[in-house]
Amino acid sequence: MATTCDSTQIDSLPNEFFEEGWKLSREEGLEQDAQIFRPVSYQEWKPSRFRDHYIFKQDKTGMFLSLSPNDAHKMVACTWTYDERTKVLIIASGAKDIKKLEVVSIEKDKLLLKRI
Repeated sequence: MATTCDSTQIDSLPNEFFEEGWKLSREEGLEQDAQIFRPVSYQEWKPSRFRDHYIFKQDKTGMFLSLSPNDAHKMVACTWTYDERTKVLIIASGAKDIKKLEVVSIEKDKLLLKRI
């Protein structure tokens, strides 16, 4: 059963958030002005120059695909925090915040994230 939430209903991050990594599904465009992410195993991913990819673990660690100017992209360790009140997800590497995103909705096979 999918857990569906909108930005006013997310009280905490459901288990679906942690089950596997999430990849940007650029081909689907935007929904609610947010980028659509799908589980890594959702489909055979078409080649793409760069596709955001996140892995979140329940211990507030994870990995993200780091963009490299020479196309040598690599997964980098990170930490993350989530503010239940504002629905803001912050991804950090070392002492530097890498991304600040609003969690618009989470379902078993779809995560909507909006850049802030």
